[in-house]
Amino acid sequence: MIKKLFFFLLLFAFSRTASSQPTADPDRWIHDSSKSDEFNGSDLDTTKWWQINACTFTNGIPHGYNGGDGAFFIPQNVSVESGNLVLKVDYNQDSLSDSFPCVHYSRYPFYSGGIISTLTNGGPGVGGIGSYSYGYYEMRAKLPGYFDTNGHSIGQGFWPTFWLFYQYPGNGCMQVHDEFDIIDSGPDIYQSANAVGSGLSDENGACGADGTATRPVLTGLNPLFAGYHKYALELRPDKVAFYFDDQPYYMEDTISYPWLAHALKINPYLALVVSMQMGGNLVEPRPLSTTPFPIYMYIDYIRYYGLNPDYNPGNWLGQNFPNPTKNKTKIEYSVDMHSGPAFISIYNSFGFLLKSFPVFEKGKLNMSLDVSDMTSGIYFYSLTVDHRIYDTRKMIVIK
Repeated sequence: MIKKLFFFLLLFAFSRTASSQPTADPDRWIHDSSKSDEFNGSDLDTTKWWQINACTFTNGIPHGYNGGDGAFFIPQNVSVESGNLVLKVDYNQDSLSDSFPCVHYSRYPFYSGGIISTLTNGGPGVGGIGSYSYGYYEMRAKLPGYFDTNGHSIGQGFWPTFWLFYQYPGNGCMQVHDEFDIIDSGPDIYQSANAVGSGLSDENGACGADGTATRPVLTGLNPLFAGYHKYALELRPDKVAFYFDDQPYYMEDTISYPWLAHALKINPYLALVVSMQMGGNLVEPRPLSTTPFPIYMYIDYIRYYGLNPDYNPGNWLGQNFPNPTKNKTKIEYSVDMHSGPAFISIYNSFGFLLKSFPVFEKGKLNMSLDVSDMTSGIYFYSLTVDHRIYDTRKMIVIK
């Protein structure tokens, strides 16, 4: 898998019933059934998904990958049963044979199952393939694992994933790769089946260039194969947030962390992948010799919510960043779509008005404020809408 900008271990281990709308800012999102699946039929909907199998192509686009991670994806390990997408992993009994019709079968000690969204080409000059973009992504699933004879939860060797990517090659390598990993639990993370890894990578403009910063979060206590849980990502141009059972466990925005803006400037051709693979001869740690294969991963549903064009965030004012500030600072704010005149005003510590900026647009916005002509001290800024001050915050200027 691609190296990560962030790497998380999940804190929570409780379950909730799936709802028709995400609990995170539900008015912001509209459910898109064309890019969602409840898996209520008897067969995989091949208008939405391909079984991962790099030996199969449509219009020159491979149906996935087979990666170097110890497992070979085959369509036979994907099924739809009793309202679930079922992904299976099992031993490859013929891993020493060279008689397979597709290259590299014999390298992989395991067979795995996975799906990837049916892909559309991004077009000349755009690059990339996919059909998803910004939105709220949610999967309710029971991850793989088992209890050993001593009652210990075991996930060693398993590699459940739920992720998005956009990429295109150039200059003889993968020039651009944006990846958002809601679940990317490599075998080193998932040994006790009670933690998942999440994060994102950003490789733009230079082959193989990405970030390596990590942000660990403590694991939970309950095994994730013992019941269904919800795993979700809120992906916006100004914010990324990861959720477990409707609760956020990590989030960042471009106002508090301006460096994140580049990673969130994605091309609208994301592909969605759900897979169940193994660490094997090529990736440690290997599964235990006592693992009761086959092992399964069950997905109740995958839901995608696009941005509601009628979403009205109301009136509010965010804290400037950075604060204290020296030359320039950013202020995030929102103005109700149905409101009248609005202003951002700057005051000194005695309450005298120094500057006032009219707000001509409505919705969620941000402004860059130049404070280079202001002396060191404490200042205040406020949002006024319809001649009413909605909020005031403190800003510190240092020289």
